[in-house]
Amino acid sequence: MPESAAIITVASSICPFTLKPIADIPSDNVAIIHHESIQCGRCTLSKLIPYLHEGISSRECPVCQASNVTTVYDVDSSLMHRQQQSYVQAVDTKGTESDLVNLSHECPEGRIVSFKYGTISYHLWVEHDSIALQRIASVMGMDVSNGLKIIYKGKIIYPSSSISIVEASEQILDISNADFLHCRKKPSLVLMGLRQSAANNLASTTSGCSYANMFKSLATTLLWPSNILNNARHGIQFTWQSICTILGGIYLFARSLLYPPEPRAD
Repeated sequence: MPESAAIITVASSICPFTLKPIADIPSDNVAIIHHESIQCGRCTLSKLIPYLHEGISSRECPVCQASNVTTVYDVDSSLMHRQQQSYVQAVDTKGTESDLVNLSHECPEGRIVSFKYGTISYHLWVEHDSIALQRIASVMGMDVSNGLKIIYKGKIIYPSSSISIVEASEQILDISNADFLHCRKKPSLVLMGLRQSAANNLASTTSGCSYANMFKSLATTLLWPSNILNNARHGIQFTWQSICTILGGIYLFARSLLYPPEPRAD
């Protein structure tokens, strides 16, 4: 084995975020990273999402650090994708298209939901009797009932007042299944929405900026040259008027002591 291949193999068996063996991570939390059709490596899915989509995000693969991330699978969706490729080859040779259709229905354990978020395609496994939208929200760090949107052919299909979250989940699973059957390179569904941690950071940043802007405005008002002169002039006037008022009161009090009023004649 070439030395470079050995290094990649060792690196792909250790998560670059947690430094734990990939084998010790639950399969639904393992991300399998692809650049185009080439697998780059594996890491912790819950760590990969903020790496790709928060702050000064990077599309560079955290495992190989040599190519951009274009597609992310979890373990079960990756296995299904491999089976799909095998069936496609069978269809091209001696199989039929019904073989591929049967493949999409022969896994009672679950189905794949596929979508794009930003420039990256995601393929996630949804267990049987689970809700696809909740799987998406859990992985992507979003609130399924507040802010998460699913777009299909330019139209928002979730949230919708006409269907429930369960019905919407079935709809997006059917659309993902159609993408699977037709071997589309990119998912038809587009995920939109702000991740919760990003929203919290934005709120705190906005709050901090509002206080900073308030103090900045106050400092500008007080320290502007023309305002300094006006404030000084008004301050001197106020001080002089206060002194005159106090001295006038002292003068009247002293005069009343030195020249008491004469008693009124009856």
